[in-house]
Formats: sequence, structure tokens, C-alpha cells
Amino acid sequence: MKGGARFLVATLDELDTIPIAHGLVWRPIRRRFDLRGFGVNAYTSEEVGGQVVEEHTEERYRHEELYVVVRGRATFTLDGEEVDAPAVTFVHLADPRVRRVATAQTPDATVLALGGRPGEAFRVSAWETIFAAIPATRAERWDEAIRLHEEALREDPGNATLLYNLACMEARGGRHLDALLHLQRAVELDPQTAAWAQRDSDFAAIAREQGFPPAPSSPPREEPLPPREPGDGPGWRAARLEELPERDGRVQVRAALGFGPVGVDAWLARAPGDEAIEEHDERDSGHEELYLVLSGRARFAIDGREVDAPAGTLVAVAPAATRSAVGVDPGTAILALGATPGEAFAPREREREA
Repeated sequence: MKGGARFLVATLDELDTIPIAHGLVWRPIRRRFDLRGFGVNAYTSEEVGGQVVEEHTEERYRHEELYVVVRGRATFTLDGEEVDAPAVTFVHLADPRVRRVATAQTPDATVLALGGRPGEAFRVSAWETIFAAIPATRAERWDEAIRLHEEALREDPGNATLLYNLACMEARGGRHLDALLHLQRAVELDPQTAAWAQRDSDFAAIAREQGFPPAPSSPPREEPLPPREPGDGPGWRAARLEELPERDGRVQVRAALGFGPVGVDAWLARAPGDEAIEEHDERDSGHEELYLVLSGRARFAIDGREVDAPAGTLVAVAPAATRSAVGVDPGTAILALGATPGEAFAPREREREA
């Protein structure tokens, strides 16, 4: 967690806002708290009708995704089928082949996105750095954009996508030799990037230089996912919080939906003073935890310090910190996410026994 802090607090409205395209606005969460156990971000839109989830599939990365509409209302389109999603709706996409997009139906529509490969430890995606560099690239602050990519590559030096995008920034910023060397290295790691470079205007200044990667003799092929079989179902499921089974104020969202990459629970405190999060730490599991107050108002106690947490508050807690929370307002609901950095997520014994 950033700066070695035991816990950090922010609201959804305090997150950075980075416009992407088609109205989509990225509000980085994982990066804000430097979480290492799982990926999580929020998205809003510049206008009603704009995107809160960009149109895409996860076929390349094989990611399983879970979206949570945390406020407002969105419409998801999943393989052409529209799904109305008011707060608090969970949309689980188990099948990476499903084409997905979501648009804002209210000005405050906010979607939380979780994703990863089940059975694998979380790795920071290259797109996160690319998105973070967008304000610098739009303003042609090439030194800043280059620095962001260099920082990411210190942690993931073999990432071909990061190397390729770094080369783009260097070519635009006049660092032509660096751009050529980094592009060559990207092609060594992923030959597909040579095809990208042939049609990328970022490389206009170096495209005729000796050593610029030629077009591949044949297009690289990725191992395709097998086609869906009859009876496989749509590959996605949408459910409201109240539609999922609850036991003693706990809704086991991950288990109910079958989501694999990250632990996800919701905790309910129906009356003021009701316990929402029992006092505990995560020393044994090593879990980083992130709490998001979905509705009402909660009061956290973390290592003896009180944190007032109205709806929309994010609280990131390191494994060794002792934490608990009670409801302040009636109908308080808290979403809890957790996983261990560097390890594939596995459900705890108590979850399997529930």
C-alpha cells in the first residue's frame, strides 16, 4: 500500500478523473492506493448516454470481470442483449468472449470494475500506465509520459506493450534512438507489435530508419478460445444485491456469482450501531482489503482511529491493521474486496463451509 501506510481513505469524488473516449472517465483506485493484490477501478461518464464501460471483450487477456454499479443507473449491452442496472447491481462476465459495453443513464452513474485471470496472481496491466499517461500525451508533455512508462517498466521490464508504448512516446518526444531500441525489444518479446508499428503514426519520424522492424511475413496468430457449446449459457449474469443470498448480514457476492479472481463480500448494518465489519486483522491471510460504503454511513475503527465513512467512501487497509465498522445510518451496506499480493486468490475455509 502506498507509502507503507496501514490504511488510506478517499471518496469516489476525490479520485483523479481522466477522460478516455466516448464520454468514458477513468477514476483510478488501484493506483491511488497502490494495491497489489487485485485490480479495481471506477468509471463515470462525462454525460448521460456516454460510456461507463468501454466496448471490448477479454479474449486476449482471458480475464474474468465483475462490474458493480455503485450509484446512479447504467445500461449494459452484453453480446447484444441490454441489461438495466440500477445501483446496486452486480454484472459478472465469466466468459471472456462476451462483448460488453455500458452507458450512463443518470449523471451520477458510477461503475466499479474488478478483473483478472482466475487461478493466477494479479499483475498490473499495461493499459493502466497508458491511461495514466493520457493527460501528458494530449498536452505533448513527452518527458512526463516517458517517465510514467519507465516507472512501470522497472516493475515489469518484460512487458512488450509497455515497451511499445514507451517507444511511441519517445518517438513523439524526439528521442529517436531510444524509441528504435525499445521498439525492437518490444518486437522481440511480442512479434505482433511489428504489425502495430507499420500503421502507427507515432513512428512517422523513425519509420525509415535502419533497424525499424519490418512487417511480419505472416500475421501472428493467437490461440483462439474454443467456440461456445450448446447449453453453455450466455457467459454472464446480472443480479441486484437484494437478490443474492444473505446470512447474518453477510452477502457472499463472490461465491454466489462464481467470481474467481478476488474475494468480494457485502456487509449489511440495518440499524444504527449494528456491527458491519467485525474486529479483525489479515495477518494470517496477508490480504489487502478495500472497503467501499455503498449506502448509508459507516464508522470504521482502524488501529484505534475512527474514520467517518458516508456512502462513496473507500477505505484501503493493510493486512496488519486491526479494523472494524458499524453502521451509523439505517440501511448501511459495505462492499469488501480482498486478496493477497503475489498469490492467486483462493477462497477461505469458512467461505467453503458456509
